[in-house]
Amino acid sequence: MTTTQQFRGAIFDVDGVLVDSPHELAWREAFRALMESDWRDVRDQTTWTPERFTPAVYQQVMAGRPRMEGARAVMEHFGVPDIDARVQQYADAKQEHIVKLIEQGRFMAFPDALRFILAVKSAGIPVAAASSSKNAKLFLERIRLDLFAAEQRIDCDFLHEGMTLLELFDVDISGRDFPRGKPDPMIFLTAAEELGVDPADCFVTEDASTGVQAAKAAGMAGLGVARLDDRDLLQEAGADLVVTTLDDVSRRALAEGQLEERRAAAEMRQRRTQTPPSVWTLVYDSYDPARQGLREALCALGNGYFMTRGALSEAQADDSNYPGTYVAGLYDRALTEVSGRMVENEDLVNVPNWLPLRFRIADGEVDGGEWFDARRADVTEHRFELDIRRGVLTRDLTWTDADGRRTSMTQQRFVSMKDEHLAGMLTTFTAENWSGRLEVSSGLDGRVENTGVKRYRDLTSRHLEVLGQGEVDQQTVDLQVQTLQSRVRVAVAARTRVVGDGQPTEAQRRLVEEPGYVGHDLVLELSEGSPVSVERIAALYTSRDRAISESRDDARLAAAQAEDYTALLARHEGAWNSLWNRFDVELDSANEWTETVLHLHIFHLLQTISPHTAHLDVGVPARGWHGEAYRGHVFWDELFIFPFFNFERPSLAAALLQYRYDRLGTARAAARAEGYEGAMFPWQSGATGREETQRVHLNPKSGRWLPDHSHNQRHVNIAIAYNVWQHYMVTGSTGFLRFTGAEMLIEIARFWSSATTYDEAEGRYEILGVMGPDEYHENYPDSDQPGLRNNTYTNVMVVWVLQRALETLDVLPPHYREELVQELTIRDEELERWRDIAARMKVVFHADGVLTQFEGYEQLPEFDWEGYRERYGNIQRLDRLLEAEGDSTNRYKLAKQADVLMLLFLLSREELRGLLHGLGYEVSAEQLERTVDYHLERTSHGSTLSGVVSAWVLSRYRPEEAWRYLQHALESDVSDVQGGTTSEGIHLGAMAGTVDIVLRCLTGMRALGPVLRFDPALPAEVKQLRFSVHYRGQRVDVDLAEDRIKLAVRPGGTTPVNLLVQGQPVELAPGQERELTIERVS
Repeated sequence: MTTTQQFRGAIFDVDGVLVDSPHELAWREAFRALMESDWRDVRDQTTWTPERFTPAVYQQVMAGRPRMEGARAVMEHFGVPDIDARVQQYADAKQEHIVKLIEQGRFMAFPDALRFILAVKSAGIPVAAASSSKNAKLFLERIRLDLFAAEQRIDCDFLHEGMTLLELFDVDISGRDFPRGKPDPMIFLTAAEELGVDPADCFVTEDASTGVQAAKAAGMAGLGVARLDDRDLLQEAGADLVVTTLDDVSRRALAEGQLEERRAAAEMRQRRTQTPPSVWTLVYDSYDPARQGLREALCALGNGYFMTRGALSEAQADDSNYPGTYVAGLYDRALTEVSGRMVENEDLVNVPNWLPLRFRIADGEVDGGEWFDARRADVTEHRFELDIRRGVLTRDLTWTDADGRRTSMTQQRFVSMKDEHLAGMLTTFTAENWSGRLEVSSGLDGRVENTGVKRYRDLTSRHLEVLGQGEVDQQTVDLQVQTLQSRVRVAVAARTRVVGDGQPTEAQRRLVEEPGYVGHDLVLELSEGSPVSVERIAALYTSRDRAISESRDDARLAAAQAEDYTALLARHEGAWNSLWNRFDVELDSANEWTETVLHLHIFHLLQTISPHTAHLDVGVPARGWHGEAYRGHVFWDELFIFPFFNFERPSLAAALLQYRYDRLGTARAAARAEGYEGAMFPWQSGATGREETQRVHLNPKSGRWLPDHSHNQRHVNIAIAYNVWQHYMVTGSTGFLRFTGAEMLIEIARFWSSATTYDEAEGRYEILGVMGPDEYHENYPDSDQPGLRNNTYTNVMVVWVLQRALETLDVLPPHYREELVQELTIRDEELERWRDIAARMKVVFHADGVLTQFEGYEQLPEFDWEGYRERYGNIQRLDRLLEAEGDSTNRYKLAKQADVLMLLFLLSREELRGLLHGLGYEVSAEQLERTVDYHLERTSHGSTLSGVVSAWVLSRYRPEEAWRYLQHALESDVSDVQGGTTSEGIHLGAMAGTVDIVLRCLTGMRALGPVLRFDPALPAEVKQLRFSVHYRGQRVDVDLAEDRIKLAVRPGGTTPVNLLVQGQPVELAPGQERELTIERVS
C-alpha cells in the first residue's frame, strides 16, 4: 500500500508486463544455436545445457536489463569463457532472432494488462513506457487497442479506429541508452521528468525484481506482476503490491493514490485455499464494481416464475450495476436496422424493477444531500452472503458520512419459492453513534430497457409501455406495463411498512411519481443503537397467468393482503427445505468447495425450473432467467440440463418436453418450408417455437457483421429425441410415450429420413448440409454452400433416433400403436426405409481408424495451436480471431467444443461399438481411446459445455485428467472463466453438466428400462458421495464410498426397484436397504 494522495503518473515496463514477448525464447534459442555451432569448442567448459536455461534463470539473471548487460549476465551465469570477445555476437544473434519472431507474430499482449492500462488512462493518469528493450516499439505498434476494446466491450473516449498500444502512451523512453540498467533508477526518473510529474507521485508496474528495485530507488511506488510464480522475489525487492494478474489491482484504491489488491481476488484465493464457512453459502466481503455484474447473476433469486438479479437495491442500470427482473418465457420482438437491412430479434423482457430502495441521512431539511452510493461512500464493511439452502440474500453495510456519523444496514431479500407471485425485502438501519432522521425512497421503476448485454445495445432495447401507475393505499403503490409487440401486461405492486421493536411504526411519508416511476418517500426517526426496519412485499402478475382476473387488480390485492415478511419468509424456507430433501448432493469433507459449487449450481437450476414450472409454457433457457444473454432462448443445452430433472423430479422433465410438444406444429411447418418431412425444431426457440437464430452476427474483434449459419445445427432434433427416450426409460410411463413422446420421436425420425440421401456407388446413406456441435465449421473452405457432409455425430445419432422410433412402436401396447399409426399415417414403407438407413448409414474414419468429425476433415491442415497461444493467450474464440485476420476456422482441424466426443457422452462405449457394428464397422476400444485423444488435442474449449463433455469422456480413460476438467467446469461461472459473460446470464448447461457428472458419470448410473444400473468409478479425490434419485415412481437413496455402495428405497411405494450393481442384480422393496462391496475401476 502506498501513502501518496493521488497518482499523477504511471510507468510501465513492456516485456513481461504488457507483452508476453519472445525475448526469453530468443535469448534461449540464440544461446543454444551458438553452443551447437560457433561455441561448441567451449561448450564442455560451461555449465549450460538446454534444460538448465529455464524461465527462472531468465527472470533472475536477465529480465529488465539492457541487451548487452543481459547477455553478459547469462554468459557469466553459465561460465562461458572469453566473454568480452563473445558477448556482441550473442547480443546480435538474439536481436536477429527476436526480429524474426516479432515479424512472425510470435508474441501476445496480456489481456489483463490492456484492461489495466486502459483503466489507468481513463482515470486521467498519464502513462509512460519505460523498457530497457530496444524492441519495445516493435511490439507496441503491432497491438491494436481498438479491436481489443471492442472485443472486451470497453468504452474509452480516447480510443479511435486503428489505435495501437504505442499511441496510448504520453511518453515512451523504451530502448534509450542509459549509463546503467535497472536496478539503477535513471530510466524511471527520466520517464517521470518527461511526464512532468514528481517521482513520488508515480507508480511503476514491473515483472522483474531489478525493475522493482529501480522503482523504489526512484522514490516511486512499485507494483509487481508475478507472471512466473515469482511473488517472493518481487516482494523481497520491495514491491508495494504483488499480484499474479493486473485484474486484481483495485481500481478504486488506485484512484485514491493507493496500490491495493481487489478484495474479490483475495476472496477467491481464500476460497481455494481455506475451508469454506459453509457448503451452503456464497460470500463476498466487499463491493467490487468491476465484478458486480457477475455477483448479480450468481446471487440472483427466483422461483421458476420470475427471477431478480442480485443488484443493490439503490442501484440503477449503469456500467457496474444492472437490476434486472425477468418473467419466465416472457418475450417480445423488435426491429432494428443493421447494415442497411431490417433485423428482427426476440428478447426475454426486462420487466419493471421492484427493488428500488434508496437512503440517505437527512441534513436539516428533508430532500437534502446525496443518496448513498457504494462507489463514493466511506464504507467500512460491505458484505454479501447468499444462503443457498434458504434462498436468501443478505447484505451487511456500514458507512460513515462526512460528519462522522456511522450507520449500519442489514438487508435481506427472497423471491418466494412457495408463493410464486411474491417477493420480500427487509432492510434494517441502525444509527451507531448518532440520532436523527434517515430518508428512504421506496418505489417501482417501469422505465427499464433491455441493455444488459453490451453487444446488443445497438439493437432496439425498448420493449415496455406504461399503462398505469398509482397509490393503492397509504402503504402500497403499483405499476402496470405492456410489452410492445407481444402485448403481455405485467403488473407489479409493492407494500412498504416501517417496523420498530418488532411492531409496525408510523413514519412520515409522501407519494412520489414520475412517468414510469411511483413510490413513497419516508422519513425514519433513528435513535442511537436502536434498529428500525423497512419491510417491502412485492407482487408480480402478468396477463398470461392462470386463475386471475386482471393482472393489475390481482397484483394490488396480493401485495396489500400479503402476510408480513416473517411469515412469508417461513413459507419460502419451508419450500426450499422440501426441495433440498430431494435434490441435495453430499461429498466428503475434503471436497467442501466442490460441494459448495454443486449446491450453487443446483440452486440456480431449481430457480430456473421449479415446481411452478409445471404449469407454465416455458422451455429451459441456456443462460437461465438470470440475464439477457442469448435473449433467453432455448437451445440444445437442454440435453445437458434434462438428465438432472429427469432423475430427480421427472414431472419437471415432462414439463420441459411438453414445451417442445406444444410447438410440434411449428416444427412441422419449418420442415415443410425447407422441403423436408416430419418436424424440424429450431436451433434457437422462444415464444412460438419458430427459428429465432439471427441471420447476421457481430464479430467484436473485426467490427464486421457476418452471415450466421448456426441455424443449420439440426442436431437439436437429436437432443429432443434423446431426452424423450430417456424420460421413458426413467419413468416407464406408457401414457407419456403414447400421448407426447412417441409423436415427437416419429416426426423427428421422419425429418432425418427425409434429410438422408442414398449414395448408389457406396451403398450407403449420407446426410449433407448440416453443422455438428463443433460450431467452428459451417462449410467447406472457399465454398459458398453452407453445411458439411456426413458429420459423424449427426450420422451416428440419427441411426440411434431411427432405432428408438422403431422401438417405440414395438413397446407400445397394440391398441396404442394402432391409434398412433392411424393418427400419424405411418406407412410400412417408411418404417422399412428407417430400418435400411439404420443398417447402412455412412460413417467416415481417418486412415488410422480414428472417427473423423466430418467427411473431408482429415484433409484440412493442422492448426498452429502453439503459435496462436503465444500470440493471443486466450484462444477460446478462435472463430473471432481468425475472421479478424481474414482467415476462417473452416480451414483447419480444430473444434470449439466436443463434437465426435459427444457420442461417448450420450452412449456408453459398448453401445457405440454395438451401433457401429450394426452398420458394418468394427471399432475396437483402442480405436475409441485414440479418437478421444485425437479430438481433445484439437479442441479450443470455447464453450463451457466442452469441459463437461471432456470430463465425462475421460472418466473411464484417465480419471485424474477428468477430475481436472470437472474442477475447471465447476469454476466456469463462479470464477467467470470466459471473462465477463456470466454477468449476462449463468451457463445453465455447464452448471447442470457438473451435477450430472457427479450423479451419473462417477456412479455409472444408467437407466436401462425396468433396471437402474450402477457401475461406480469414483476418482481418487472423492471418498464418499451421497444423493437420491427418483426412479420408476420410487425414491432411491445412494451412499457411495471407495469400496462399497449402500442403496435404500424410501417407504411409501408399492413395487420393488430392480438395480444392477457392477453386474450384480439387486431387488429392493420400499423401506429396504442393501450394502454391497464394489471393486475399484483401474
